[in-house]
Amino acid sequence: MARTAWWRAGLVALLAAALVSLLVRYGLPDWMLTSQNPVRNVLEALSWPASVLAFVWIAVPSVLKWTRSSNAEPTPAEPVREGLPPVTGMTSHRGSGTTIQAGRDIRGKTVVTNVPPPAGEQPSHPMPDEAEAPPPAGTSTMRSHTGSGTSIQAARDIRGGIRVGTFRTIPMPRPVRNAIIVAIVTVLVAGACVAVVTWVLPQFAPTYKTEFLVDLSATGAEPAAVAESRDSLRKAIGNTGDDDAVALRTFGGQCGSSANTSQVVGFGRGNRDDIGSAIGGAAVTGAATLVRGLIGATEDFSAPFSQNAKQINRIVVVTRNGIDACDDDTDYVQREIRDRLAASGLRVEFRFVGYRLDDKNKPVLDRLAASASAPPPVLAQDPAQLQAALDWIANVEPVLRSARDVVDTLNPVAKQLNDSAQAVVDGRLDVAERTLAAIKPVTADTEFDNLKSRAKTTDAVEVYNRAMALRDKQTNAVPAVRQLLDLAKAGKSFGAELAAFRHQADLYNTEVDALNALLARMRASGPGGQR
Repeated sequence: MARTAWWRAGLVALLAAALVSLLVRYGLPDWMLTSQNPVRNVLEALSWPASVLAFVWIAVPSVLKWTRSSNAEPTPAEPVREGLPPVTGMTSHRGSGTTIQAGRDIRGKTVVTNVPPPAGEQPSHPMPDEAEAPPPAGTSTMRSHTGSGTSIQAARDIRGGIRVGTFRTIPMPRPVRNAIIVAIVTVLVAGACVAVVTWVLPQFAPTYKTEFLVDLSATGAEPAAVAESRDSLRKAIGNTGDDDAVALRTFGGQCGSSANTSQVVGFGRGNRDDIGSAIGGAAVTGAATLVRGLIGATEDFSAPFSQNAKQINRIVVVTRNGIDACDDDTDYVQREIRDRLAASGLRVEFRFVGYRLDDKNKPVLDRLAASASAPPPVLAQDPAQLQAALDWIANVEPVLRSARDVVDTLNPVAKQLNDSAQAVVDGRLDVAERTLAAIKPVTADTEFDNLKSRAKTTDAVEVYNRAMALRDKQTNAVPAVRQLLDLAKAGKSFGAELAAFRHQADLYNTEVDALNALLARMRASGPGGQR
């Protein structure tokens, strides 16, 4: 036993030494150092349910032991089986002193021959040689007396040894004990489920969830217009971000029928080819059931077990009709959408694209967009305009949003760096120290990952590269300001270092101006864009 324990201890020490040497040599992995890394967050979230399960593993046996009734009748001794050692017998007497117990599996050993009573106390039963015949040959016996004190217990899995311990029991009915165990397990399992839903599953949520609601009704369905809208939609979806979950729903059919709108392709990553095939193979039929399509699309976001997007949930409507053939009550649409989204707790943005709408449909689509709290519809009259509108909504808007978030994250740090350097120049070293210590490393991993996944056009690639350059320059500026502060504290000259920092600051500002100009140009290219 001792040899096995030393062998295990040596193996654990060897593994620990190997782990420490690897950490010293290579350092911690990047995913452990980045607070927003999904792997680290998932492991941190899983540690909670793992600790809960470990607690259950330890607590349930303890609860069973503590709540076991103390009035349980002893189990009668099992008969001796052929080929096995004889079963130990047991006799007992009452009195104060030590309780000595032997388990059924202590074979062929006389653990205690007799137990004398405490000093000054008369025995309450005859001694073995006075009242009992000697046991049969080959059968071990054990005599004990009951009372308060220490329990010496030999468990079934102990061979030839005795384990000493003190146990405390709380007698209670079996139904009460079972109810307590069930309640504990239920609470712990529920807590583990909440931890998984709250912290684990959101790490795998898509950055954007976008559902395209496409008009496939026969109302005003010119073959050329239908084909152009399908082709433009396929191209726009092909350029969406790799981390976007995209879905397709169509509308068009008989009024009052549950089949007048349906989700053709559900939300998912990497399903662009499926959506393209579904668009090309869907039939054009029935009346324009735009209202039912909007309500159905809203329900798709609040379906059971549906994940919320990390950034934006969107419904993009591509329609050749602004008037619903069955119900054009915009107040009803607004009320239904508001109530359904409020019940689900989700925030969904709407975008409307009208293709070759006539004059009577345009004002109705304007009112429908207003009822959904959406921007004014984008109206396209030819395939090029439709392609530009869909690409703007599906790709350019998300790039501009993420770039704005990145710039908003970088700007406060840039100001802190400038304030720290100026405080060093002014001799306010304590202010410079506090300001520099307050600077936190800029990560914005979600925004940068989103930009990287959308870098499929020339402008998107340039935005991503310039944003990365800004973050790198800012990261390098922190030690430069720290060097200025250290030289000032030491009373040394820092003129050359200050000139180098100001040169890097000028390069940073030039990069910021270039990124802002690029973003302004991209905004101006959109529908109704302004510089």
